[in-house]
Amino acid sequence: DEDDEDKEANEELGTATAAAETDKPSASEPGSNSRPAAAVAEDSIAAGVTALLLNEAEQQQQQKQQQDDVEETLTAEWRTADRHVFVMSRSGKPIFSRHGNEEKLVTHMGVMTALVSVVEDSDDQVHWFESADRRFVFLAKEFLILVCICRSAESPTQLLLQLNYLYNQILSLLTFTVLKRAFRKSNYDLRHLLPDADRFLTGLLQFMERDIGPLLGAVQCLPLPKSTRDAVGDAICSGARVKDLVFGILLSGTKLVSLVHMKRQYLHPLDMHLIINLINCTESFKTSQAWTPICLPKFDASGNLYAYVCFLDEELCLVLLTVDGNSFDALAEAKNKILEKLQKANCLAQIRESAVAGQWTLAQTGAEEVRHFVYKIKLAGQYFSPQMGDPFGQPEDQQRVMALYQRMHALLHRRTRPLKLVYHTNQLASVMGWITEEFELYAAFSPLASKRSAIQSVNRVLKWLGRERDRLFCLSSPSF
Repeated sequence: DEDDEDKEANEELGTATAAAETDKPSASEPGSNSRPAAAVAEDSIAAGVTALLLNEAEQQQQQKQQQDDVEETLTAEWRTADRHVFVMSRSGKPIFSRHGNEEKLVTHMGVMTALVSVVEDSDDQVHWFESADRRFVFLAKEFLILVCICRSAESPTQLLLQLNYLYNQILSLLTFTVLKRAFRKSNYDLRHLLPDADRFLTGLLQFMERDIGPLLGAVQCLPLPKSTRDAVGDAICSGARVKDLVFGILLSGTKLVSLVHMKRQYLHPLDMHLIINLINCTESFKTSQAWTPICLPKFDASGNLYAYVCFLDEELCLVLLTVDGNSFDALAEAKNKILEKLQKANCLAQIRESAVAGQWTLAQTGAEEVRHFVYKIKLAGQYFSPQMGDPFGQPEDQQRVMALYQRMHALLHRRTRPLKLVYHTNQLASVMGWITEEFELYAAFSPLASKRSAIQSVNRVLKWLGRERDRLFCLSSPSF
């Protein structure tokens, strides 16, 4: 009986196998896709192994990146820095980090990018927040995200101003047109177009730390007799008669000597600071005449001007800006004419004398109680500040005074209920901030000074500034 059952089962199995083979297309038939089962199995196994290996490689890469991030943030320089600044693309691609290697901080930048994206998905924007002793400030632009993390006393508005300067520095190197074209691919690595970005961005941050001009939105002028300054302006105007010339600038270090401009054209203080930063960060300018494109974002963010740069001596630098990219020879010839006129009028000797003598001292103001001050003419976008001396001779004391000025500035410029006059006293000094339609003034006094005596001293300073106005500021810019 068992043999009969086995025979019947084998017959049923043979019938089923025959039926299955009848339904299966023949390998010799046209259009047949059949493959041996063993080959299919081998391909499936190979695909699975490949996927597994790729996943393991990706995981290892991610672990290595996270490890690099952790190692980078554990360095003493990175952890003790009072201020961190990061620039990244909207897709999280690193562009710049003030401290550390931005390539090893990808995870951190990815978190910041995700935070901005999550908030924007809720139809909102993240501007700033505080955590422990640090302040986090965000500037989200169309293609870039800039973040500042610091423990200083600067207000979010002031930190946002610094981030805006950095953004405009990037535009100055690229133009907005090039930036927009680069991010047709959202994950583009902008560092390919910015090989010197670290040098210029770091230089600009250092400039903003030591100079109050960017905070005030103003440029400092080199004190000169009005007749000398007028002679310099006339020399540039008459010597640089070149078609399509837009601006002619003479700088002594970071101070403005003279500015001439095309009619109905205006050079914003931010653009002037970017020009100064370009010169300060390019050592090769000091050894030979140079020709370089530069975008001035406040003038025209979409295109470049062309800058002819030439140092007339160790400190004195002539900058001629034109829209014509082929006028180097003409501007080089114009420089020779300008130099000849300056020498003939004895202007160079007077400029050198003023630069070597340094800034004016407080004793000349006749206000004995004033230990330091900063004065800005709002309409001109220019400021004057004498050199800091005793009792603020040490760099740390000067930084503390600047921090007090920043605090006064924040109170005078806050969005809600801005103040007109502020007087504050601590152990270092008493500080006054005063803003009117015509000027801004910040002054430091002895911590024992009374408010009444401080106001009287400030009034004496204002009278002195009124008498020396033409010497301290460049108020009449010639045009061509």
